[in-house]
Amino acid sequence: MKHPTIEAYYDNITAADIGKVADRLLPSRIKNRTARVLECDCPHHKSQSGTSFHVILDKQMFYCHGCRVGGDVLHMVEFVQSGQVTTNTRGPMPESHRAARDYLADFLGMRPLSGFGGYGDDIREVEERRRERDLCHAIRDAAADYYHICLLKRPEVLAWLFKNYSISLETVKELKIGYTDIEPEGLPPIEVWLRSKEFYRDQMFLTGLFHKTKRDDIFPLFRNRLFFPYWSQAHVVFGIARKTPWTPHNQFENAKYKKLLVHDPERRPWVSKSVTNSMLFNEDVLSTNTDWVVITEGITDAIALMERGIPVISPVTVRLKRDDWKRVLPKLERMKTVYICQDNEISQVGLKGALDSAHMLAEAGITCKIMSLPLGQYQQEARTALEKRFGIEPHPDGKVIDAKLDGLSEEQRNEARELIGRAKTDVNEWFNQGATTDAFLALRESAKTAVEWEITSLDWPEADEARIEVLKPILKKIAPMPQIIQDRHLVMIKDLYGMKLGGLKDLLKDARKEWRREDRKRALVKKFGEVDKNDPTSCEELIDKEIGRYHLAQMKPAYNKIAVKACDWFVENGAVFLHTSQGRPYMFWKNQLLWMDASGSQKRRYLAALFKQTGRSTCDPMGRELCEVMANTAVNDGRQQDVTTWIHTDTKNHVIHFNLNNEEGQIARISPNGVTVVQNGTNPEQVVLGGANKIKPIHFQTGISLEVVEDLTTELLSNPLACDLVDRYLITSWIGCFLLLDFSGTKPIVRFEGGEGCGKTTATKLLTTLLFGETQQKNGTVAANYTDSSKNPLVVLDNIEVKNVSKDLSDFLLCASTGVVREKRANGTDTETVMERPRSLLCMTGIESLGAGLPELTSRMFTILFWKSNNRVKSFEEEEKERIEGHVPLSPEEEGQSDQPVFLESSILQKIEEHRDEILSLIMLKTQTVLGWIQDGHLKKAMDLMKRTFRDHEKARATDFLALMYLFSLAEGGEQPAPDLEELNPVLVACVNALNETSNEAARESEPIVTALNGLFNASQRARDADESPNGRGTAVVDFQMKYGLVVEDGKVLTATGQTLFTGLTKYCKDMGLAFPYTNTTQFGQRMFHSRKLIRDAGFVVTSKVGGGRRRTYSILQEES
Repeated sequence: MKHPTIEAYYDNITAADIGKVADRLLPSRIKNRTARVLECDCPHHKSQSGTSFHVILDKQMFYCHGCRVGGDVLHMVEFVQSGQVTTNTRGPMPESHRAARDYLADFLGMRPLSGFGGYGDDIREVEERRRERDLCHAIRDAAADYYHICLLKRPEVLAWLFKNYSISLETVKELKIGYTDIEPEGLPPIEVWLRSKEFYRDQMFLTGLFHKTKRDDIFPLFRNRLFFPYWSQAHVVFGIARKTPWTPHNQFENAKYKKLLVHDPERRPWVSKSVTNSMLFNEDVLSTNTDWVVITEGITDAIALMERGIPVISPVTVRLKRDDWKRVLPKLERMKTVYICQDNEISQVGLKGALDSAHMLAEAGITCKIMSLPLGQYQQEARTALEKRFGIEPHPDGKVIDAKLDGLSEEQRNEARELIGRAKTDVNEWFNQGATTDAFLALRESAKTAVEWEITSLDWPEADEARIEVLKPILKKIAPMPQIIQDRHLVMIKDLYGMKLGGLKDLLKDARKEWRREDRKRALVKKFGEVDKNDPTSCEELIDKEIGRYHLAQMKPAYNKIAVKACDWFVENGAVFLHTSQGRPYMFWKNQLLWMDASGSQKRRYLAALFKQTGRSTCDPMGRELCEVMANTAVNDGRQQDVTTWIHTDTKNHVIHFNLNNEEGQIARISPNGVTVVQNGTNPEQVVLGGANKIKPIHFQTGISLEVVEDLTTELLSNPLACDLVDRYLITSWIGCFLLLDFSGTKPIVRFEGGEGCGKTTATKLLTTLLFGETQQKNGTVAANYTDSSKNPLVVLDNIEVKNVSKDLSDFLLCASTGVVREKRANGTDTETVMERPRSLLCMTGIESLGAGLPELTSRMFTILFWKSNNRVKSFEEEEKERIEGHVPLSPEEEGQSDQPVFLESSILQKIEEHRDEILSLIMLKTQTVLGWIQDGHLKKAMDLMKRTFRDHEKARATDFLALMYLFSLAEGGEQPAPDLEELNPVLVACVNALNETSNEAARESEPIVTALNGLFNASQRARDADESPNGRGTAVVDFQMKYGLVVEDGKVLTATGQTLFTGLTKYCKDMGLAFPYTNTTQFGQRMFHSRKLIRDAGFVVTSKVGGGRRRTYSILQEES
């Protein structure tokens, strides 16, 4: 929703009185003052007279005759400040324009447009509308020039104009009245003329001067008509065209007057929204120093009065709409008197409109009087003939006259209509019959107020009761007037109709009571709106109307019932009320989840959304009741659905819904049958997804070339990775399966290991830029990790080393890998719980191996080694350093000769952002393929194939996800035949073998028992060597055995009970400062059993047997390396 001040910003600042602005802007340069013009010395050129810069008050424009520059008040400020004027520009408004805009804002006490920081899009839109309006002005100005030339070339048309209207040639030239000649002599057609002025066809359509056919052909709106431009602030803002004898005779040209086309979103969307029929002809006169003005019905009448120096305005339509009056009233408030001079005709339509307008102006506190043009002999004779021959008299109800016409024969009807036309007079007719300006001014003095007109026009009955009924409406209008004016009107009634003054005052008292009751009702209607008028367009309006109903009925509002209606409004406008299985109420509204019982920022989002739609906060009773009723509605009537954020998977039907997080509220529905885009919350399956707070908008691309995007993915995502080729294959397959998470029990963690500068962080930037639209690395708290993992498809933890892996972090990593739900107590309660389910892939980076101290993790972790020698990506910091040091980059030819191409990190990330929609669309299409294969049972086949190929391997727990990765790597996108699952792709075999080798090596190096055994056997051998040396004392072996309680026979075989072995290894590790994290014999024995393969791979053959007392004895043989 636009800020209301922004919406009308340019209208407000350009409404500033140009004379007052000139007084402040050019105080020392104003040389001469008249009622119409300020003659100034131009600040940008020197002239002999020093008065070439004119500020024209009655047209609210300026023009410098030396610089040949002009425009409205905004243009004047910009020209004075900078020497230039911004018109018909493209792109952002220049600084000179914005400075002038801010100057006028300060002059009017308004906030600068740049101060609306949170409304950037609205500001850009308003600036664009200003540019479009200036463009329309420029084109219509040029069109007015063209039509004016056409008129001057047609003397017969000019003669017809002068015969029918009291307008001089001087006025024709000043106002550039024209003729819309369709075959002008010596001139090209209007559209060709405008094209020569560098205006394009699409721009011409904006002006309302042209029709647009179904085939986009251009067609002038006006054909052989007189064209009257509406000038304001030096530009043509509107125009109407009068039919002439040369106008074509067809159904499209029957109307006497044709107006510019105005914008209509259905019928005329090509017309600019700036074209409206709310303009007043000569509206700029309201900004001059006149204290009175005449409102007349027709533009030609207004021009005739203008020519005679009468301040006058005229609406485009017969009468101004109430909403348009609101714009004009502030300009009329400073007038002492507004006079309305309408046509004097049999139907009295003009008089009726004048009375309505006069009453409305009076309600606004503006003195308004109605002038009546006297009839000439010509009109009097026509009216006499009408009454005598056809019984037709002036009547305010047109239906009465129509009924009498219907009773006549066709010949009589035509004659009567001719007489009705002759019986009418208007300002032009009156002047043509010889009236003068002085006569018009004298007529002004005899003007009456609307109430005076009604008093003198009463149809006075004979019966007293009927007279009272006739007087009631007039007395009700007199009631709010000041006492002195009331008395004057009562005296007028007494004198005209012979009523007693005392009786009239008694009737006035009753009228005053009635008026007060109605005034209170009007005040309530003004506050709450017309409660019975139309349906409300907003929830705020609905609530106000409902409250208004209660107040008008003098009842206390039933807020609970009003809140129920507000809930219905939300549902009718797309809201979905829901609750979780634990009874938590929430609402899906405008593509976001709003929690009704939340706290902190989530509560603020809900209350802000509620306030935006209803105008109510929890500070008032209606707002509090509304919050309560909406929450109860969600629990009682809403659908039960536990929240899913970025993805919803129906594993039974093999359907995935993925939130695209775009402004259109779209989600991608992926199934074996295809990828379709549906609306979030209102789709056939009623899937509601919360927004992933990190994912930037995605738009699914149809019709992409799968091969081209596949090559692009390899170029941008795989090639820059500083790891082995098989590991790149594993990474791209792993990230490609992010939409298939719910089809796997284990989600293996990927860990990038390597020294500094080996490209680990760059790799995470590539992955996060693809999924999120920007880089996302973090090292947050464990609680933040749980939340992040439940709301986003990927979590990247940077620089995780052994020392960082606390028990809480280890538990999180395990939950993220296995999908175990974390349950915790809800804030502010003692009994309720909240469950967080990690639903994301997890990637870590680090330098050192996590090792075997975390076997539950390492068996679910893909460790990928990065090498500095493989790193061909230059980071932004490296690029900047080379730039500062003056490094000369390789030329493209030199780079092409290099064995290893160099990638610029910033360039790669930018390209990923540019092609992100295509790459993600390819992943969705590949996911479609994999879903089809899963539906046909090929996932199980792939898992069986992997189990046959790898009988017993370190990553057996991740076999299901490895199978998904394998299927994804075989998919090409869309519908695809079944894959060949007889034998594994050698690349995958190499991947798994590499993972196992890396894991085993790391585990062996970091397993505490292996470390302790290696050290113990080495210590035993050193003791033996010491005894056998020439200088040995022969006691080293005995000392070793006494110290640790263990005997190593021949330096190769150690035999001991479990307790003895545990005690000896514990003592040795303590002496050596080694970690030995076992606290009792049972725990140690369990670890020996689970780590037997690692111990065997480290060169120790362990056998054990259980003897008496169920004591276990170990025999450990160290094999020769």
